[in-house]
Amino acid sequence: YTHPEKLGTNEYNCSKCGKNGQEATKQLSVKVIPPVLSFQLKRFEHSMGASKIETKIKFPAQLDMTQYTTSARKLKKTKMAALQKLGADISENGSPSTPSSASSASSHTSLGNGIHASALEPIPTHVYNLFAVINHQGKMDTGHYTAYAKHRGEWFSLDDHKVTLATQKDVLDSKAYMLFYVKKTLDYDFVNSTANKD
Repeated sequence: YTHPEKLGTNEYNCSKCGKNGQEATKQLSVKVIPPVLSFQLKRFEHSMGASKIETKIKFPAQLDMTQYTTSARKLKKTKMAALQKLGADISENGSPSTPSSASSASSHTSLGNGIHASALEPIPTHVYNLFAVINHQGKMDTGHYTAYAKHRGEWFSLDDHKVTLATQKDVLDSKAYMLFYVKKTLDYDFVNSTANKD
């Protein structure tokens, strides 16, 4: 859903200018992201009959949602405009102005005219840390739910009344059914860093 989708010539009508049949690209982004993200993975299928999906799914311990946000999309447009302006400035100073020269200039730390590449990059403000995973073990009709949860920097395995220490590798290797991420904030980092000092 978040990748650019090129629309056909008759699929887009501009409501602002009134032109019909324009070529366009559609891309969805998220305007506001909540402090906690939960993802339910499709583990059950109902077609000819009900069955469980056992496919291994890789998921990260840290998730950066910045690139999927509306603010990051706007910042990317601003960056492109700044690079185009830089290309025009280079041309006025006697250097060739081509898209390749502008893009290669962006790879350097200093872009000239006081513009630095780092200032044009999106700031990752929507970074999330994995803090809980729910697993489903067994068959669809005779399954059993277990979970992993992170508390004060340590992972725990929860299986009914049995609670044991776990590693992050155990968590990331599990066949997850639901994933829970919390937005990385000063308070959350403080709790983790304090726990790690003990």
